[in-house]
Amino acid sequence: MPSIRIGYIAALLGGALAVMASCERVIDLDLRSSRPVAVVEANLFADSLCRVRVTRSVDFGGPDLFPPVADAVVVLRDSVGLCDTLAQCEPGVYLSQTIRGVEGVRYDLSVECGGELYLAASTMPRRVPLDSMRVTEMKMFGETFLQLVPHYTDPGQTDNFYMFEVAVNGVSDHRIHAWGNTYTMGQVNQTPINLHKAQKGDRLSVAMLCIDHGAYLFYHTLDSNGGISPANPATNFSGGCLGYFKACTIQTMEATVE
Repeated sequence: MPSIRIGYIAALLGGALAVMASCERVIDLDLRSSRPVAVVEANLFADSLCRVRVTRSVDFGGPDLFPPVADAVVVLRDSVGLCDTLAQCEPGVYLSQTIRGVEGVRYDLSVECGGELYLAASTMPRRVPLDSMRVTEMKMFGETFLQLVPHYTDPGQTDNFYMFEVAVNGVSDHRIHAWGNTYTMGQVNQTPINLHKAQKGDRLSVAMLCIDHGAYLFYHTLDSNGGISPANPATNFSGGCLGYFKACTIQTMEATVE
């Protein structure tokens, strides 16, 4: 079956977590057709401008290059009445000029290319403060490895979804850490993140993203599939493209493993 590979950027707006700005996850996706399809990666962080990358998939066995779509029309609207046509800042990359991410606001994104129209919506959640983080030792089957526990208190009352990006000494762990509050509503987080490659003295960088349900489904199904066919990650776009649109808050924190 045909497949594609997509590079995912951990923090497309650089500065949010610069040490993770180039991490890439290799994903094999079942396209069920050899026809190239659009791939949209759209990120809108709180207090930042929306950045959208539009590329096309390639056939299995073809060059591992994803041609940028340089003639797309990308339009962002928000629930308070603003509208912005994103400008292309480099081939296939489109940047908002006027709309910045605001907590609690819904955003609608349209991408038109190749005669097709793709639509997605994402509502930016309220930020849940990341209070601190601790590193503990875990022993299993005669091996000892480290775990990171981010400390935050889920506000309860509503469904909340979280994602964490972790780097050790400036190198991403290339893993997806995403979960909801189904069993922890209103509680202090105790869910650990395994740090198999971290050692004492290493520098940890952590980004906590508060995401909505649509973004969570994308990352959850991507992680569940292990990046392997037969199932594509669940997209919040309509129209038949691959990818995601997420509007989210982001907080970063660093610590040294002691």
